Amino acid sequence: MSFDDYLDQNIFSPLGMEHASFRQPLPEKLKPEVAQGYEKATNKPKGYEYINLAPAGSLAATGADMARFMIAHSQNGAYGEQRILSEETAKMMHGTPLTIIPGTEEHVTITYGPLDETDDHGLLTVFSNDPYRPEVHAEQTGGITGTVEAEDLFEQPAKPMTDIVFIVDNSGSMTEEQANLANNFEYFIYKLQTSNADYKIGVITTDQNGFRGEVITPDTLNAVEKFTDQAVAGTGGSGTERALQMLYNCVQPGGSCSEDEDFMRDDALFAGIIVSDEPDQSALTPEGYVEYFWTLKDDPDLIKIHAIAGAIPVPTCGTCASAGFGYDEAVELTEGTFLDVCADDWGASLSALAESSIQDLSLFKLSQDPVEDTIKVYVDNAQRYNGWWYTGHEEDLGNNAVKFQDEYVPEGGAEVRIEYVVRQTCDG
Repeated sequence: MSFDDYLDQNIFSPLGMEHASFRQPLPEKLKPEVAQGYEKATNKPKGYEYINLAPAGSLAATGADMARFMIAHSQNGAYGEQRILSEETAKMMHGTPLTIIPGTEEHVTITYGPLDETDDHGLLTVFSNDPYRPEVHAEQTGGITGTVEAEDLFEQPAKPMTDIVFIVDNSGSMTEEQANLANNFEYFIYKLQTSNADYKIGVITTDQNGFRGEVITPDTLNAVEKFTDQAVAGTGGSGTERALQMLYNCVQPGGSCSEDEDFMRDDALFAGIIVSDEPDQSALTPEGYVEYFWTLKDDPDLIKIHAIAGAIPVPTCGTCASAGFGYDEAVELTEGTFLDVCADDWGASLSALAESSIQDLSLFKLSQDPVEDTIKVYVDNAQRYNGWWYTGHEEDLGNNAVKFQDEYVPEGGAEVRIEYVVRQTCDG
């Protein structure tokens, strides 16, 4: 889960902070509310300021929303009937965390990572009720030794490339779900087409790992009809649904989904979309399959598992046989999308899945951890001073990448070069 998604789910939504976001660029619904900034009263207003050190400094919020956050803290983590922190955790944050009994000791761990090329100096002060030494100071010094520089090179694809495999449950209870999938596929392919995606779509089942028909591409005539013939796979299949295992078999050398069969492409996003009303009953654990799928790509982020399956932990309709246990784990590991098989609007669900399956051409992952203010971005050898930001270190819930604003995304065929100093870790 990304930093922004975590805040939306665990802070902003529970507190009703509907006008707050760390996201860059701002969500469309918040753009009309942004205050205009002026360097001088006689100048034209400046555009929205992008923060390269985001999320530090990138919060945009109304005063009323910040008041909700402050009230929650003043009430030890609670706001109305919602809670963002346990009372115990909130009191620990607001109080003195350590009580040291005479004759004993407590260890305090300080973590550090340099943000620039200059040395840093810190002072830890411990306040206590010790009558002889009420304050104790400990100095720290850190910095970069042996600077290491890195350079990452990328060639921008002409179009977002995506290789998609639908794994359709063909057991006895899937008549309605297969029909919903087929009847709403037009929403899925429309999203791909309007995104100018270079796509391949194949269909297998939860008990057969070979494609059921022609691979669908932008050049396929009558694509919706051909997909319908494949997606309505019948209900005479095995009652032991093994979607992850069938996808695993499909990508093996010589399998329908493999590079050998001219389906999987090295630089394309690979998405498996599972449609089932039962849990996964494959031979291995979801983690085992996902770890194998990751080996198929140089960048693990090019693997996505999505699912339309029974809600966790209990299905929300009588036509769904069971919650989609196992699929939810694979979806979470690959940061995919999990949707309820009982949803009324399958058109919206399939449109969302298509959007989640399109390669993001605005994002360039770095091979190493950078010192943020040393990052330099070049497109076709011309340095870009704006229109991009660093998404954050992985330990800070970022994904260690350079992200371009929509209007600054490099064109297809462009060479993108990113230079930076590698962030060093402390010894001891």
